[in-house]
Amino acid sequence: MTVALTVRSAARPFLCVNFSGFSVYRRLSKNLVVMLTNLFLLSGLSTSAIASPLPVTDKTARMIGIAATVPESTRRVLIGMVSYCSQFGVKSTDAFTGAFSTWLLRHQEYLAESARVKEDLIALVKQTGNPPTYLKEIEQMYMVGIPKMVAAKIARNTNSIDVLPNADAKASRCMADAKMINDGLWDLKVNHADAARFLEERFLIRKK
Repeated sequence: MTVALTVRSAARPFLCVNFSGFSVYRRLSKNLVVMLTNLFLLSGLSTSAIASPLPVTDKTARMIGIAATVPESTRRVLIGMVSYCSQFGVKSTDAFTGAFSTWLLRHQEYLAESARVKEDLIALVKQTGNPPTYLKEIEQMYMVGIPKMVAAKIARNTNSIDVLPNADAKASRCMADAKMINDGLWDLKVNHADAARFLEERFLIRKK
């Protein structure tokens, strides 16, 4: 059984808003992705509202992959941007730090639940009978693939600012990007609505 995985990203101004650690997840072997998605649904780690019947669909696999990777990956990219923009003065620093803080507040539960999805996936891979290569793939993704992707996204964003003529222009760009964050353009709900809903259903059930 195979599943085709695709990602579509919308064009956005400057910052790579639709950043997705999922682009690393989808590089896992297709058999592993199918196995994880099947087991995730069958084990009850998914909710009945979003669990789809087998065979695994591209949409379901994509949703689980995004839920397991994107919130934390995005947090790391924003941390990198906060650090970079802090060199262009108090206004730039305050704007980006404030925007990041409010993003964290909006995503606190998403981040926590995404970490639980990661733990669930690793636990499934460790089940007896699975090839040892599956665990190596997952560990490689989280320990190497995603950090490399985060670094590349930060570099892409900061390189766009580096070409500006002076510190004032760079500070203005940072503040404009901070406004994008405040406006919700980096929010999981905006860029990955299905995955956001998936995580919401999990943490709402946990609260009952």
